[in-house]
Amino acid sequence: MPDYIPREGNKFYEWAQTFAAQADDKATRLNIDADAIAALKAKLGDFLDAWAEYQKPDRGKSTTTAKNTAMFVLKKAVRAFYGQFLKGNPALSAADRDDFGLPQLDATRSPIPPPGNQATAKHRPLGDHLLELDIEIIGDILPDAKASDYGFRVYWGILPQGGASVEAATGPKRELMKAPAGGEELPFSRFTRRKREVFDFAESDRGKTVSFCIRLENAKGQAGPWGTVFSTIIP
Repeated sequence: MPDYIPREGNKFYEWAQTFAAQADDKATRLNIDADAIAALKAKLGDFLDAWAEYQKPDRGKSTTTAKNTAMFVLKKAVRAFYGQFLKGNPALSAADRDDFGLPQLDATRSPIPPPGNQATAKHRPLGDHLLELDIEIIGDILPDAKASDYGFRVYWGILPQGGASVEAATGPKRELMKAPAGGEELPFSRFTRRKREVFDFAESDRGKTVSFCIRLENAKGQAGPWGTVFSTIIP
């Protein structure tokens, strides 16, 4: 299924309100927990407040950061809500999906070959310790027309100034001792089908260098060639 959350801010503003209203309206029939709806609506309220401030002509950098942070928190809450109460819910009809603003499910299955393209990304800060990757497929040949069967495996690792100690490199955070020469040297990975992916780092990692490398991956977990490693500073 393609990503169901709109990327563009104005569209997300309208969509998020519709999603929350439909969850409230259909809660009993879809067996949605009232506390979960209240928590979702609270995050929606925070986003709407931040959005209203962002619309003012005299807005500053802090206002933009607050809006981006509230949007990120709300999107994360929506995905968790969808996964817990809507995904796989037998009571969720095709008409319900339209009401929520969700795409219809495609039950057609077809063999998907291993991807042959590399992938990379542009990056931009969204706020304190928040980075967004805008993922791109390299080359003129797209992996397959059925793009939802492909995703991206994003690898990353954090390099502190001067390199990590042995203890830090072998501990839970697995920090890097030197700049990575290739994606194989990055200790963490995340799979996503979204072309925009947000990373929320720890406050203690601000100012450190984070390196990324991306590979296309199909539904069977077969990966394409490694992309080029790129790095930036955690804001």
